[in-house]
Amino acid sequence: MMDVTYWLILGACGVASFLMPVGLYEVWRVYWSPRQKLLDQRMHQMFMNEQRHVHTEILQKRALSRFGVLDRYLNRVPGIQGFDRFLLQADWPLDVSQTLFLGVALVMVSGVAGMALHFPALVTGMMMLATLGCGIYYLKHRCVQRIEAIEKQLPDALDLMVRAQQSGHAFISALQITASESRAPIALELRKVFDEINLGMSVQAAMNHLAARIDSKEIRYFVVAVLIQNETGGNLADVLRKTATLIRERQKIAGVVRVLSAEGRISAWILSVMPFLLAFFLYLINPEFISALWKDPMGVAMLGVSLGLMLVGVFWMSRLVQIKV
Repeated sequence: MMDVTYWLILGACGVASFLMPVGLYEVWRVYWSPRQKLLDQRMHQMFMNEQRHVHTEILQKRALSRFGVLDRYLNRVPGIQGFDRFLLQADWPLDVSQTLFLGVALVMVSGVAGMALHFPALVTGMMMLATLGCGIYYLKHRCVQRIEAIEKQLPDALDLMVRAQQSGHAFISALQITASESRAPIALELRKVFDEINLGMSVQAAMNHLAARIDSKEIRYFVVAVLIQNETGGNLADVLRKTATLIRERQKIAGVVRVLSAEGRISAWILSVMPFLLAFFLYLINPEFISALWKDPMGVAMLGVSLGLMLVGVFWMSRLVQIKV
């Protein structure tokens, strides 16, 4: 039983050491990143006057639950709209209530499994936290994959929009043509923008919604370019062509940086996984030798300090290999 407990604790600590730096970085990027603050401030200034004149909702509000009572209750929960926006960005098929129910069910199943296997309460709690962390990480990974797919499709979509405008179409009709000729997922987002404008919403508000749905710098460049042209006038086709060229160059540089930093990322993975593999092989060779780490109080203290230092090291290495373009 002690051996199983040790490996469960070791695995849970490994998952926690991986998820905590990711969470800390995401918090910093969303709330304290200088570039994010600058972009948000610019877009807020551009949309502030427009939003003052919008008093009614043109589109139907996204429901948090299929049940009216539960939907009204969830709307009172602080931060629930941000979570719903996160699910929308990840293109998650379930609504907020269904997602919360699924998460609670998975956590309870892991807790029941821990109690059925007669694990200690601490190990069972860590299993439940690890299950919850894995679910959040999956949604975040799904969101990142979708945003990356949209960013790769954006330059071609802008080129198609430019050609449509050069052939005589206005921006709205060019947007419709691009949405119908492009592939998902960018086609779905452009279709939403066209539908909002077609229902009577202003271009500024519709583009603002696009930037809110997709947390991407490339999309923000596209939105800002359209809004600046809408305010100052000029040749929108030429502006979009230059925007597409800029996005392609950014993606090309990002690819080069990713190739050059591949060695550092592989080294970071090796250094992060090696202690756990070494502990596993030492346990196979000499179980009595390594069992002192959880049997002796000093060993437990050393194990805690080591895991803490590993957590700091993993976070530091993840920051070193992430180069902003």
